[in-house]
Amino acid sequence: MHFARAFLLSTASTLLFACSPSVDDGAASTPAEQNLSLGSYVPSTAVTYADAHWNDGQGLCSEFTSRSLRAGGLGIAVIPYVPNLVTALASVPYEEHTQGSHSVSARAGDVVIYSDDTGGSFCDSASSDEYNCGHACIVSVGGSTETGILVDCHNNPHYHLGMGYILGSGYSSYRIYHLSGHGGAAPPGTEACSSDADCNGGESGTGIVCGSSDGYCIKGCHSDDDCPSGESCAQTAPHWSCQ
Repeated sequence: MHFARAFLLSTASTLLFACSPSVDDGAASTPAEQNLSLGSYVPSTAVTYADAHWNDGQGLCSEFTSRSLRAGGLGIAVIPYVPNLVTALASVPYEEHTQGSHSVSARAGDVVIYSDDTGGSFCDSASSDEYNCGHACIVSVGGSTETGILVDCHNNPHYHLGMGYILGSGYSSYRIYHLSGHGGAAPPGTEACSSDADCNGGESGTGIVCGSSDGYCIKGCHSDDDCPSGESCAQTAPHWSCQ
């Protein structure tokens, strides 16, 4: 079962939610807007990568996010600089909110970019404000509230952290880039869901979970706890499965 957990590793006593390198660390070498084909993107594979690499120490937040997207089949470069990630995602639909919004929506495989400004001033690459375009994460569990949407991030590494817990640490606004096919109906014969409880009534060990990148119930698992006794959760594709 998924819970709003955060596995936090830090050498300091406070959480670190800023990860942009300096402009010289990536701005010159990274392409600008990219022609992304979302039809080749498999959100569940991107999330599987993110869940396996959230604590591997490779790259800052934007690099980790872009590597996750690449693992999911999106034709995007490895991008170490958050403003360049925003530029690369320019063709992707997004919703923009300020802290405390009650009308949010995200699916697993979407991307969250954090800022302290809105509109045309959101994520201004010329700004010297570290919080203007300072953090990026990939959505690992979809939802419709700021704390119900869970994200994986680097700097420091965070696994299934409530998206909203990053707000208030210097960030006051965010964009959710919808790479995961929002608006699509659940296929015939399936049940739409936004959480595992919609599929298994909150009971563990059923082998039935919400495929949050798909938005409907599937036979599968997120961890061993989701599987019947004697079975374990195997990292198969396109969904992890009980075996």
